[in-house]
Order: sequence, then C-alpha cells, then structure tokens
Amino acid sequence: MFDFSLLKSPTMLLCGASCLLVMFGFYIPSNFLPVWASDVNLSTEEGAFLISTMGVSNTIAFVLIGYITDKPWANCLVINNTALLIGGLATCFVPFYTTFAALVIYAVVFGIAMAVFIVLGSILMAELLGEHRLNSSFGLVGLSMGLSTFVGSPLAGALSDISGNYNAAFYFGGITMVLGGLICLPLRRISNWEQSRRKDFNLCDTYDDDQKNEKPGVKIVSVKKLSVFTVTDSTRDMN
Repeated sequence: MFDFSLLKSPTMLLCGASCLLVMFGFYIPSNFLPVWASDVNLSTEEGAFLISTMGVSNTIAFVLIGYITDKPWANCLVINNTALLIGGLATCFVPFYTTFAALVIYAVVFGIAMAVFIVLGSILMAELLGEHRLNSSFGLVGLSMGLSTFVGSPLAGALSDISGNYNAAFYFGGITMVLGGLICLPLRRISNWEQSRRKDFNLCDTYDDDQKNEKPGVKIVSVKKLSVFTVTDSTRDMN
C-alpha cells in the first residue's frame, strides 16, 4: 500500500523529484551511444563495445560503492550528488566526443555514476526518512521513476528527430541528471529541519496529554478572609 501522507514531507518530495529527473536520462546513453558511435565513423563492433564497457564498469562499481559506503566516514548523500553531477555533465559533452578512446572513458564514467545512483537510493531514503518509512517511500519513488523511464528515451528520440541529430538527446539526458543532483544538495539540511520540527510537535503533544491527564485540585473558599485555597493531591497526602 502507498502511504500518500509522505507527500507532505519536503524531504520525500525532493527525493522523488530528483529520481524523476535522473530517470529521464538514465537510459539515453545506452540507447543512443551506439548510433552516435556510427555517426562519428566508428564500427558497429566498437559501438557494441561501448555498451559492454558501460555494463562492466557498472557491475564493478556496484561492489566498490557498497564497500565504500559501508565505512563510517562515508557520506552517502555527497557521493550520490557528486556521481549524478559528474555523470550528467559528462553526458552533456558527448557530442564533443568523436574518438573511440573518449567514448570508452565516458562509458566507464557513466556506468560508475549510475551504479552509485542505484546502490544508494534505498540507503538515502532510510537515512533521510527513517527505516520505518522505507517501504512506502521507495514505492512512491519507484512509481515516479517508472513514469519518467517510460517517457525519457522516446522524448529524447523526438528531440533528435526535430533537431536532425543526436546532440539534443544527450543534452536532454545530461541536463536532467545534473538537475537531479542539484536538487539533492540541500537534502540533508531539509531532512534535519523536518526531523527537529517533528520532535517539537511530539513534545507539544506530550505536554498537552500531560495537561489533560492532570487531576484538578479542590478549591476551598474562606468566607472570613475572602481568599481561595487550592488543595492538591500532594497536600492531602501530607495531611
């Protein structure tokens, strides 16, 4: 079941928006890199090798990122944001990569960046939103990621048809990934603010409950002195 109350959380909305933007451009390099390679006079085998290189670097990065982020000094949010910014900027400059060596380096960089994004997604949600909300939050984020994945590559193809080349596709994919990384930059501070705000509300609720449960005192009116005395339970016990 989806917990739609999470949509009231600024942290959740930023996580969802970031993943939505990133997944717009996630599959664009793997879909358009072979045809770009043929446009710069590379062979079909070289174009296929680029995809293989991307997959191998992605697989190795899965293991390395899991090992690195398990260390106590590792900041998962900083690693995620850095990877998205590097991967997005590298994608924006694909139209300037016209040699096989440059495209191989790009394939390695992009494979690592996407491995970081996939590995750290659930970890960041557990850190920022709490482990008890992981299932619901990841379900909502997965929904947004699926929608953007569904339209990302077709939209990039439409842009390529309009412009007459594949430059627009890589610009579109790179910009969306960079925006996804930029959105996450203030995420830690917003999450801390939201958690402190939630604690303040909990303290207020506890105080109100204590006030409601407090037993009222017994008021005694002295007619001679025209004064009012309040006798509490503690006063009775002393007597």
